[in-house]
Amino acid sequence: GTLSIGIGNPLKGSGDGVTVNSGATLDVANSLIVDEFAGSGNTVIAAGQTLTIGVNANPGTDPYSGVISGGGNLSIRFAKTFSGDNTFTGKLTVEFGMTTVTGSLATEDIVIEEDLPWGIGNLNVAGDGDAISDTAVIDNRGILTLTGNDETIGAVFGAGDINLKNNTLTTGDAADREISGVISGTGGLAKQGSGTLTL
Repeated sequence: GTLSIGIGNPLKGSGDGVTVNSGATLDVANSLIVDEFAGSGNTVIAAGQTLTIGVNANPGTDPYSGVISGGGNLSIRFAKTFSGDNTFTGKLTVEFGMTTVTGSLATEDIVIEEDLPWGIGNLNVAGDGDAISDTAVIDNRGILTLTGNDETIGAVFGAGDINLKNNTLTTGDAADREISGVISGTGGLAKQGSGTLTL
């Protein structure tokens, strides 16, 4: 069945959450704030709306293995793992804690936050080498970590750190970008695109 959220934030108390079981759909027709978020069913976020996970408490250790789709936005606090092949096209914001992607993300708009009152964001890309869209742009103010395989990302910029582990990050587009954070690990950095990348 389908649970449709048509009013603003009906679940926003500490510990409130949603488990989307297999075969079920969470329809985020209006922006929704939850703490716990898990399951293997599907989630649809409407364009212009935001699903925010883990506001008042840790969203739990269980991964979300379903597919998140739609034109809306996803904002994450605390640690969470996403193992599905997610097709949503709105902005992904990693506010703090480690967000781990073992599946894939279609969104081309990613922000990793730093120095928010509650901490620093860390996006851990742990997929098979195609976890992030090749045309994605990452505004990295926190930490970007590659623990999966080599990854091609359209553009990465900002004052955040990048930990390559033993992987190669290929990045660059037509715009001029600057990475002013620390790049660490035993992997490599490969420049693509016609723009200038300044380290």
